[in-house]
Amino acid sequence: MLAVRGSLGPKEIRERGIVAKMSGDIFANMRGIAGAFGVAMGLVLAAPMTQAEPSYGIAMYGDPALPPDFVSLPYVNPDAPKGGRIVFGEGGSFDSMNPFILKGKAPAGLSALTVETLMGRSYDEPFTLYGLLAESVETGPEREWVQFTLRENARFSDGSPVTVEDVIYSFELLGTKGHARYQGAWAKIAGMEKTGDRSVKITFNVVDRELPLILGLRPILQKAQWEGKDFTATSFDAPIGSGPYVVDSFDPGTTITFKKDPDWWGAGLNFYQGMHNFDEITYDYYGDGTVVVPELIIREDTALVVGLDGQKMSKSYHNTLPLFATADEAKKLVMKKLVTDATPLEAPKPKENSTLLALYRLMASDADVAAMEADFDRGGIGYGDFKKRLLEAYLGRFEAMARRRDEILADPGYIDEVLARGAEKARAAAAPVIDRVRRAVGLA
Repeated sequence: MLAVRGSLGPKEIRERGIVAKMSGDIFANMRGIAGAFGVAMGLVLAAPMTQAEPSYGIAMYGDPALPPDFVSLPYVNPDAPKGGRIVFGEGGSFDSMNPFILKGKAPAGLSALTVETLMGRSYDEPFTLYGLLAESVETGPEREWVQFTLRENARFSDGSPVTVEDVIYSFELLGTKGHARYQGAWAKIAGMEKTGDRSVKITFNVVDRELPLILGLRPILQKAQWEGKDFTATSFDAPIGSGPYVVDSFDPGTTITFKKDPDWWGAGLNFYQGMHNFDEITYDYYGDGTVVVPELIIREDTALVVGLDGQKMSKSYHNTLPLFATADEAKKLVMKKLVTDATPLEAPKPKENSTLLALYRLMASDADVAAMEADFDRGGIGYGDFKKRLLEAYLGRFEAMARRRDEILADPGYIDEVLARGAEKARAAAAPVIDRVRRAVGLA
């Protein structure tokens, strides 16, 4: 709406041509605006629809929280120690090595340890996946399709490459002959096509934002292993997968051991840094899960703690360094009773079989241990100074605990109260287990 301010009346306005001039300018401007709008709309309609770019990850909503060059998942220690063996107890039995069908029961860990998926889930986010077999994922504007591009170095445990044909075959095999859990997503797939040497595009017949993520978590099987076989039948042929472990040995229904694949292609993936650290993983099966007792796990670096004289620490050898010694007691033990060799002050100190260094490793930080080892190599420092460092590490680790111990011992009523509460909790937790044990052994 336009308004003309001043004292001119309608007659004067008409006589001076103000209305006519204003009208002409307005309509001319409107015609210009309309023309520009039409050109803009033509450009918009003529331009292709913008598609999502290939990405290293995908989230249900928004973007992945981690950057492309993340070091490891935020809840994983990328420097976790590697090696060793762990044994789990499982109740029941197993009668098949095919975990992807309804028939039979496969052993624990078979799919998770030996078979890989296109993407992996970060449990630090609501629903976000990062690339594993797939180096990238791309979707349409409404996620009406998804395209995965495989990593060039992705390999099965027999050394053969993971191909687009394996992906397409796996989706169809699982969707048509696999367990019912795979059929829902398969029914929503309109088609699959190979779009490049390492790329596959899956088109959907419904709008479902979750489908690209669900397919990203599907296990990828080796087409060459399963083609021509009855996939629905139970078998003791272990899957040839692309995961970190392979089946090393098994006794049907009794035990299975997985061994780390030394040539595993995915060892360098940032997603897996700090994970899959054991050399061997074993699942032992028991007829009744009630009597499954976990195997005791002892770290190699603490399996044998040396005493002050270099022998195994034992009260019978009178060579212990008590956890709750006073500062004066600890000083006397460390400075006077800790046995060292006769290496001169100026000479490098031998690290191998050093009792002092072995005890220091149990109490000090990694950085402090590295510094002491470097000083051992350098020479010029006497054992007296190294003993002082050990004493400082001991007091820093245990002095506050010793004070708290003294406080507790001075209040017997508090100890009785804690024990009573613990006994009550233990009885509540133990009662149903005892009942199951009694039934299992025929006493109930």
